[in-house]
Amino acid sequence: MGLFSVLGIIFSCSAMAQVVRGVDPTNYWQKEGLTLSDVPWVTVTNRASLETGLECKACLLAMQVNNGTEWLHLGGDINTFLPIVTEHSQSAATSDLTLEMAMDMVKEKMGTNTKSPIGLFISFLTPGIAPSAISIMSSIFPEPSLPFPLLVSANVLDASDGQSSTPLMDGKEFLSSLTDLVPGATPVLGWSTYHGMDKVWNRIENDQILREFQTSRIVRVVEHLYSDPENIPKEDVRFVELLQKKLERTNPSSFTELVVGQLVKAIQTNGHHKFEKDPFSPRYASKPPRKDPVRELLPEYYLSSSSYAEPDIDTMMALVRGREGVGFTVRAGMVGGQDGGSKLTKLIDTVQGGFIVVTTEPADREDRDILKHFVETVGSDKVIVSLKKDSKEDDAEATSEDIRIPEPRNTPQSSDSQNYNTITTVTALLTFAIVALR
Repeated sequence: MGLFSVLGIIFSCSAMAQVVRGVDPTNYWQKEGLTLSDVPWVTVTNRASLETGLECKACLLAMQVNNGTEWLHLGGDINTFLPIVTEHSQSAATSDLTLEMAMDMVKEKMGTNTKSPIGLFISFLTPGIAPSAISIMSSIFPEPSLPFPLLVSANVLDASDGQSSTPLMDGKEFLSSLTDLVPGATPVLGWSTYHGMDKVWNRIENDQILREFQTSRIVRVVEHLYSDPENIPKEDVRFVELLQKKLERTNPSSFTELVVGQLVKAIQTNGHHKFEKDPFSPRYASKPPRKDPVRELLPEYYLSSSSYAEPDIDTMMALVRGREGVGFTVRAGMVGGQDGGSKLTKLIDTVQGGFIVVTTEPADREDRDILKHFVETVGSDKVIVSLKKDSKEDDAEATSEDIRIPEPRNTPQSSDSQNYNTITTVTALLTFAIVALR
């Protein structure tokens, strides 16, 4: 009897281990004819974007959670901080959408509409908010099996050789707390990195001139400059203009003044916004906006050769050894090379149900095109891509067969012109014959 009781305990524990695993996202959208890399990535930053996202036919809703306050007119309090859904470039940590409200809306939608396969991806802007956020998710989704993928992401290892200032979470503690409190969720682990504009942001931080909200606003303007230079908000343009004038007086030789000054010059050169003019300066005729606008700020400082080293991947393999259904976040610019996919393939191959989530950081300039080789190497059924597809490419593919020169048709006008040409030729021949007889 003792042997059977021991075996019963073993089998029950193994059964519980299988139940704890969350919904496998690698085949969740297959019934819609979508591979994992084709699933639309919908960014949610407030209540309106969540309501719109919940109406999609098949997508992955991505939320970034921070420690902040709810809007006052919605019942919030300036002294009450809680997990809110926001974005990385938000100047003030306040929102009309708390994480609890978002989870309730998602749960209600999933209960009434089971035909639309919608997944959820949650990441933390500050690691300190993770315990509170996981507790909220646990109260709303305590079930060991959920009807949709709930992916919860955190950076737990460093892949920047100590150059990144991004705070990390303890990997083992994150995995254990998520398994215990939200057993139906799928953990997604990532690295802190040093790529793109990180060198610029680190130097601005080291200057210790700007406050955090000022830096966040500059990041937002730089992102607008690259993606949509014509439609940078007027209030943001005015902000960098006044900040640049202040830095010229107080910190004229700082790197921060160089960045803000170059940003102002780029916006001025594009010619889509008006700046304050000195009443005593000479007047010149205004120039039309540039057809080819300036988009990149300090391109010589942009880091584009970063990649994940073998020791970084080996450390992650050791952390997840023996686990199933674990995802990994990678930065798009660091896996765009020829060997980016081969390094990470062995990582997801060691984890049953493993997958990759490709993301970007503020002001990254990489697009989806650089990921084609990576997706082919790893497999389109194992990669989630947060970068949007270029609508121009889709339109070009749809109309490529129609781009041709049509053949001329025989219209009445063309037949009349042919008759006219024939008559003219006969008349000319008769005239020549008469002149020759004379």
